[in-house]
Amino acid sequence: GSGGRLSDESHSDDSTIVSNAGGTASDQVPKLRYDADANGWERVLLIDDVYGNMYQWVNSNVDYRTSVRKIHRSSVVLVPLNEGLVPPTAQGDGGDVVLEHSEIASTIEKNIDDKLNWLRSKLDQKSNNPVRVSVRREGLLIEAMFEILPLSREDLRRQWLFKVDGETVSACRFFALASAELFSPELGMWTSDSSGFYTINPLSASADCNGCDHLLYFRFSGLMFAKMILSEEKMTYRLHAQMLRHLLGWPVASYDPDQMAIEGDEIEWLRERVYCQYESQLEQLLLGFTEIIDECYLIPFSHKELELMLIDGRGGAVISREPGITQSMMDEAMAGAKEYVKSLDDEVNWLSVEVDPSELSRLVSLRSWPVQPGSRGPLPSRGVRMDGRIGNKWRTCQVISGPTAMDDTIHVHFDGTEDRHDVSLTIEDFSTGRVCPLYTRKGRCAGLTEFTVYFRGADQSKSAYLFGHPFQVQCRTEWSLARATASILRMSIEHFSLHHFNTRGSGSTFLKTDLALTKALSESLAMALLDVDNSNLRLKLSYPSMNRRQIIPEAIQKQLEMLPFEIRVVRSNAPLGTGPKEAEANFPCELSRTVGNYFTPQMAIALHWRDDRDFEE
Repeated sequence: GSGGRLSDESHSDDSTIVSNAGGTASDQVPKLRYDADANGWERVLLIDDVYGNMYQWVNSNVDYRTSVRKIHRSSVVLVPLNEGLVPPTAQGDGGDVVLEHSEIASTIEKNIDDKLNWLRSKLDQKSNNPVRVSVRREGLLIEAMFEILPLSREDLRRQWLFKVDGETVSACRFFALASAELFSPELGMWTSDSSGFYTINPLSASADCNGCDHLLYFRFSGLMFAKMILSEEKMTYRLHAQMLRHLLGWPVASYDPDQMAIEGDEIEWLRERVYCQYESQLEQLLLGFTEIIDECYLIPFSHKELELMLIDGRGGAVISREPGITQSMMDEAMAGAKEYVKSLDDEVNWLSVEVDPSELSRLVSLRSWPVQPGSRGPLPSRGVRMDGRIGNKWRTCQVISGPTAMDDTIHVHFDGTEDRHDVSLTIEDFSTGRVCPLYTRKGRCAGLTEFTVYFRGADQSKSAYLFGHPFQVQCRTEWSLARATASILRMSIEHFSLHHFNTRGSGSTFLKTDLALTKALSESLAMALLDVDNSNLRLKLSYPSMNRRQIIPEAIQKQLEMLPFEIRVVRSNAPLGTGPKEAEANFPCELSRTVGNYFTPQMAIALHWRDDRDFEE
């Protein structure tokens, strides 16, 4: 559209500036000067008694074309600097509120904490009659959008209280869940570059939006970003600098300074590439953001400070420069991990796929990260989950062996891949960004792993056959293989019948006893495995970075051998097996290996009845 096109004017110096309103500024007019991160950008106040005072961007050091976004009523356009004027006024309860230049100038000089206190004092979130947002965990983002988008400006600025599946959750937890869905690759609204910075996905209009207009997601994004700032919450998804500049109304280059030689129509082409490819999405993002925080209240902030408000919350120190572990990330993961471990006290939830353990895995990954200031180790131990790069793609992976006292090398296996993708890592791989803490580069996956379980026996000639009815098992991706074993045993109890024991052809009078004992032992083993796994999870929460070997007690291992069947891993397209018994592996009942890391889509499980063995009490 024409709003996305820039005039051929390059910039105005700060000696004389003429606005469309007719105001004139000279060297003596009031200015707003920012810190060194502003790269010479300043704002001057244009005095106009007719149209009102306006702030305009100037920079005497810039010799390439720049522009700025301008919010005009219910639309956003990209304009030259001399048209992108911002009045120091905001909408108040009793009419317009005018900010004095001296107040804005003094606020710019404050540190980030004091600036945030100033902003929140201007936009006080009324705690009386709070807005209550109640959603289900399944479909959280959609339901939250339909509850929040219709709110009035006054209600948007009120305190929000959240319930998920009928239970009260903190604002920190709600925003973490909402942002995880909003930035998920599956939704396709946002996309990240190779450095992990997010920008609007130009192809979002063609994404599957669950039956909603894709622009609603960006309107909601703007509201959520603004509300998080006022609520002192933060997210782990880092926005690209260009997105931050647009949110604040800072100038953006029409093209890169390194491409100064480009002339004529090629510049117009670059303009289209920079802005118009996601013009409508950006418009909704900005309208949502400024519906809560008026433009004039954004004037004192730089885009670097906006990043701190959204990522670091109150500008906390970065624990590691690469990949940018912050205290806020730690706090968010800890909050989610506590919720999960608390759910373990409810026996009904022990094998519920509705309870998500991913934040606990993320907490362990963050706490185990070796790249701390002034330190080079130790490397993560077996079981730690992380994001790793295969070529140009990021995938989740897990440490499967190492390090040892003699060798710091660790070996990782990438989720859902064959062994050929396994790699060995050293400390240098952690400091150069080849691997990063869990869910900092790769978005959260769907969270569920599903596989089929078959009943299988062998006749006297050792030929395998299937009997009974196969069943499906769903496990959380971050569950341990020990917990998955408990789930397999629990579900198999519902499918056992006398036929499973008749196949052994012994003519025993204890067939019904065998069935009862098998069910009892399976139930007992499932409970024992869950107890061990729950104890291990609680220990992880208390000591996330503790380096220790996680093993199943020998007594449980011996009871597993008493079962009349073995739990074997087979190919999903060949449950009868493709070769001798030795070619198959027994399902590893481990505490440190996760379901998502072990399973591939080609795997299934066979409960293979043992040969020539009586089952004795």
